[in-house]
Amino acid sequence: MSIKLSFECPVKHLDEYAPHMDYDFALAHLVMESDEYREYYLKQSKKRLVILDNSMFELGHPLSSKEIADCAKQINAHEVVAPDYLNVEQTVNAVQELKIELDKQQIKADVLGVCQGQSFEEWIHCHRQLIHIPFVKKICICFNPLFKLGVPKEHEGSTTKTWMWTRIHFMNFLDQNGFFNHDKTYHLFGMSDGLEMKYQKVHSKIVSCDSSSPIIHGWNKVRYTENGLPGEKIATKVDFNAEIPKARKEDIMFNIRKIKKWAK
Repeated sequence: MSIKLSFECPVKHLDEYAPHMDYDFALAHLVMESDEYREYYLKQSKKRLVILDNSMFELGHPLSSKEIADCAKQINAHEVVAPDYLNVEQTVNAVQELKIELDKQQIKADVLGVCQGQSFEEWIHCHRQLIHIPFVKKICICFNPLFKLGVPKEHEGSTTKTWMWTRIHFMNFLDQNGFFNHDKTYHLFGMSDGLEMKYQKVHSKIVSCDSSSPIIHGWNKVRYTENGLPGEKIATKVDFNAEIPKARKEDIMFNIRKIKKWAK
């Protein structure tokens, strides 16, 4: 079992790092803003899987269902992430709204729903609803839950490891309690620490993960160790208009190889 990976990086470096990815992960707000970005993913959609994200993480709020559908049409995205909110019912309703918008525009793309909420119980409640929506192909699980689950004592003081272990144990809980008895698969939104892939790949239901982690940390001269990140996750988000110094490519590629090894 293995997890397919895609890495967010600045627009100028898309072609450079594409060969090291298993599929493409496009951000809707950049499809709207950049001709170069939009044309790149339209080209990629003819070659391999392109997932269109709702840009929630980058903007702090998701784009609307209509905006997302418009972007999906422009790049011929194969899978589209519905808007998500901390409110469970709002998130589930947005899944339905996106499907209506895609059908209205005659876009044949699969819908991905996001497991959301402010607690473990709300995540479970949201998950229960998503698995019963027939047209939802994948369920997305965020890297930074607002609750803690199964965090080892030695990692309780680390936000990075707390997020990592909580998502690991959430997926273990789903598996061990019969919540995988459906036809959906799972996508992992981002990663607090790439070491997580070593533990998540045991679940055949988890098929993909996107992350900027190897790029951002390599960019900042931070290399992964055998035990994951040497410190806390760098909170800086990708500057998609920037150019990465050539001197940092070796560090970035080191991180990519390390994470891909854990994921395979």
